[in-house]
Amino acid sequence: MLHHHERRQFPRVSLTHATVEVYDTAGRLDEPELCFIINVSENGMLLMADCQAENYHENKRVRLTFTLPDSDILIRTDAIIVHAQESELSQYIGIQ
Repeated sequence: MLHHHERRQFPRVSLTHATVEVYDTAGRLDEPELCFIINVSENGMLLMADCQAENYHENKRVRLTFTLPDSDILIRTDAIIVHAQESELSQYIGIQ
């Protein structure tokens, strides 16, 4: 019998979407963009954004707004982009 052991430090939770706003250098927020949430854990979140989103760079501060599964409570928090990787069709953004 094989036992599968999770190698991640924190378990992952599946969510659907988050509204993401990027802070500019003056501390103002840009227009919100709807991003797909790949996963979220105690240590961060992985998002997928439109490939045209040029504002997603490491060390940028962003504001996120989302709800947890089976909840109507709105969560709004600030985070820092720790990595951003562009693919042919989208951009993947890791935040903490």
